Amino acid sequence: MKFINENSEAFNHQVEKSNQLKGKTLHIQVLSEDKDKVNIKIPLSLSKFFLKKDSKITQTIQNKHQIDLEEVLNIIETQEIGDLIDIESSNGDIVKIFIR
Repeated sequence: MKFINENSEAFNHQVEKSNQLKGKTLHIQVLSEDKDKVNIKIPLSLSKFFLKKDSKITQTIQNKHQIDLEEVLNIIETQEIGDLIDIESSNGDIVKIFIR
């Protein structure tokens, strides 16, 4: 019976977390040293699809700003609402990734 109880608690925790993040948005903001701006808002439910998609934006975030989007996906699954990444590089690029 203890095994069932532990699984039930883990399941209930996952359901609570899922409900808490329901309707939330993943925000990705980039301001480059050249004053180029990227401001992306993605429903959290679509964030896995978007971040795994091989697009120019995701490639830029990964290559130019050296952010591992696979790690961001892992953080999204374990993180509560709030800031995930906030970086200001030495050349003046600013990258922010957060959930609201």
